[in-house]
Amino acid sequence: GPEHPDTLRARSWLFWKYDDEGRYEEAKAYLLPLLESQRRVLGEDHPDTLETMNSLGVAYERLEMPEEAGRFYRQALEGRLRVLPQDHPDIIWSMNNLASNLEDRGQIVESAKQFHEVTEMRRRVLGEDHPNTLKSLTNEARLLGKTGHLTEAEALLRKAIDGNRRVLGKEHPVTLVAMAELTVVLAGEGKNDEAVALFKETYEIRRRVSGADSPGTLSMCVNMGSLYLGMKRFDDAERLMRETYETATKALGAGSTFAVYAAYNLTATFALQDRRTEALPWAKTTLSFDPAEAAMMEKDPDLVNLRNDPEFQKLIITARQKSGPASP
Repeated sequence: GPEHPDTLRARSWLFWKYDDEGRYEEAKAYLLPLLESQRRVLGEDHPDTLETMNSLGVAYERLEMPEEAGRFYRQALEGRLRVLPQDHPDIIWSMNNLASNLEDRGQIVESAKQFHEVTEMRRRVLGEDHPNTLKSLTNEARLLGKTGHLTEAEALLRKAIDGNRRVLGKEHPVTLVAMAELTVVLAGEGKNDEAVALFKETYEIRRRVSGADSPGTLSMCVNMGSLYLGMKRFDDAERLMRETYETATKALGAGSTFAVYAAYNLTATFALQDRRTEALPWAKTTLSFDPAEAAMMEKDPDLVNLRNDPEFQKLIITARQKSGPASP
């Protein structure tokens, strides 16, 4: 029958087909009534019910609805903590999902604590050099950096990089992610020369392995552009962001995400130097592709030199009209 436990379990597997095909709204609509059936037939704490809760968290995450995702991730974790043995893999995955969700919702301190617990659990269960343990170490370090604990973050990232190089290899994507995170931390510590050298090393590997126009390479370049601005290395920022804008536009099309980010960074590069005539065209380009960026531009301290410019104000007003009211 439609509510036999075996039928309910088989129905839950269909979620991953929807997920693989990017049909996230359909996945959510499919899972919500399935969850109610599982609660009624199997009970709130049945493993299949808890798995569907977690899957709903994933579906809402894909739909960029972090509050709803967090609610289901937390329900799944609380249920698994009640019924599964300590350090069970499903508990670890639930904790990891919730940690990522907390980061997405801006709850950085709580996310850092959660990632630390995930790291410790994986270390106990999987071992120091397991790829998932090393990945958790990188996540934990990134959050420590965001909370200002830069010395601790640097130490953990160096440990993660050493482990990843030993286990996965110097050119593995996970190794490169840890190297990119260390670049950010070094810049935050004021170790600018070291940060730039590491960026160049990481970039060359990424470009060789994945291509200059891969999302991972473009993302790293955009982030480095922001770091160059913080270092006041404006010539380096301009050069890198022009290259990134051209590469992203050619590979992914005008108005692609990384092209917009590069155009925004170029706006900031010129604004910080009070070069308004060069900043304004890039502001116009940014807002023509993504009017929602107006909300950030209005409060970005890097753009303070543009704030009273009539042309800039006109661009903001036009973008506001296109994108609708700002979120409170």
